[in-house]
Amino acid sequence: MSKGLLGLDIGGKAIRFVYLVRYKGNYCVMKAGKLDIENSLPAGGILTKTIKDLIEREEIFPKKIFVAITKRDVVIHQVNIPKMSAIEVEEAVSGEIEKIPIFFQRNFDFIYECYPISKLKNKVIFAAIGRKVLDYLFHDIKQTKLEFKHFDLAPLNIKEVASLTQNSTKEAQAVLVVHDQQSYLAIVENKKYKLFYKISSGLESYMAAPTQMAKDQVLSGWIAEFRRVLKSFLLDNTGFQLSRLLLIWDKASINHLDQRLSDDLGLQVESLFLNKIKNITAKEDEYLNPIYNIALTPVLMAINNIKGDFQLNHFFRGYQIKKYLVKMALVTAIFLGVTGGLFQHYYTQYKQETKTLKEETIIMSDEIVTLNKETQDLFKKQEEYMEVRQRLLDQATYVQELNRVSWSEVFSIVANELPQDLALTSFQFSEGGKAVIKGEAFAMESISELIRKIEESAILEKGKFNFLKEKHVKELKLYNFGILANLRAEEEGDVLSEVGEDE
Repeated sequence: MSKGLLGLDIGGKAIRFVYLVRYKGNYCVMKAGKLDIENSLPAGGILTKTIKDLIEREEIFPKKIFVAITKRDVVIHQVNIPKMSAIEVEEAVSGEIEKIPIFFQRNFDFIYECYPISKLKNKVIFAAIGRKVLDYLFHDIKQTKLEFKHFDLAPLNIKEVASLTQNSTKEAQAVLVVHDQQSYLAIVENKKYKLFYKISSGLESYMAAPTQMAKDQVLSGWIAEFRRVLKSFLLDNTGFQLSRLLLIWDKASINHLDQRLSDDLGLQVESLFLNKIKNITAKEDEYLNPIYNIALTPVLMAINNIKGDFQLNHFFRGYQIKKYLVKMALVTAIFLGVTGGLFQHYYTQYKQETKTLKEETIIMSDEIVTLNKETQDLFKKQEEYMEVRQRLLDQATYVQELNRVSWSEVFSIVANELPQDLALTSFQFSEGGKAVIKGEAFAMESISELIRKIEESAILEKGKFNFLKEKHVKELKLYNFGILANLRAEEEGDVLSEVGEDE
């Protein structure tokens, strides 16, 4: 038998399986059935052993495994919230999940989708599962050595199965799933959920009833609940029309449930047998039981490349990261093993060369220290030379400034145009280009006249008082003064003239 695909529906007390193989362009259900299990699958490889025993007993050869979980650990809810950002929606959904008792102060993972109700509100459908359950499932299924990439919180993606029926329609239709421990009613239009409602009872409640009368009472309670939900929805959505109701239930547990629902709800009810799904056939009629659609859902999404609103790989983020890290570690180990011999050879050679270089470095360091000691005197002499050179440059600059001054003009101011009642006592010129004139006068006007003549000079400028003292000599008032002036800067024309001469 060729290798095929194994779909599992893991519930609280049973595992249902569907095994398909490719046959003439279609997929044929070769085996399907149900295994009774404990109420809670414990850790320690029990699930791994159950799957391996199933494969051996049924003599099947799966290449890939697909899992839908319907345990009570899975919670699927619908809430209405105001429109908000994606981050705020995620926080709001997480807060709603934390209110559920089984998730209080426990780690969990969840997936959700928003559907617009109005301009101000969104309907959010979300599904959550405990992180501990996920880790256990992924660990045990990984031990089967089967390829495992598709995981569904059933029946979250049941609308994708409804879209694959041979007479699928874009018109609004209801999908009713009666499972072991709970039941779900969904209304779908244009492949989008309009309603998702859960009833916390299912086939087990019906089967546990001691008499047929009690069973009928359970069934009547379900139908009354479904009728109430449908009526409430239709009242809130005036003019909304349902074309049909697709029914998924265990035909082996309740006979004629489809006919009972049709009579009591007044709707066209179609049982979703497996052969009503496009490109699906079954080897035996008993494999057509609608309840197997739950195990088949992740398989159908994979083989038909359906992304869906709730993607199956969402819960594999951490699992896939670990898987890739393991693969990377293996590749790294192989690489290190292949290159180990070469590395050892080159490492030995490297150590020898490093030792030689270290010895040469020590010798060169000693030589550098010796040279530094020998050159300290040279550096000191260089510094002294630079100081002497700077002094010579300063003196040369001073001489240059003096050489360009027309001292005859300066002295003409003093000799020819000096006021008669004014006498000079000293005249000095500093390296900074400063001229200091000191003298005595009987009148302030004479001193002012001297400052004016300095300003008119082509050599000096910016004449100003340095000091002024008053004293009396034989009843005469005598002023002792000092005047500061700057050597006038060279004019641009003079500079250009000098440059021309240099050339």
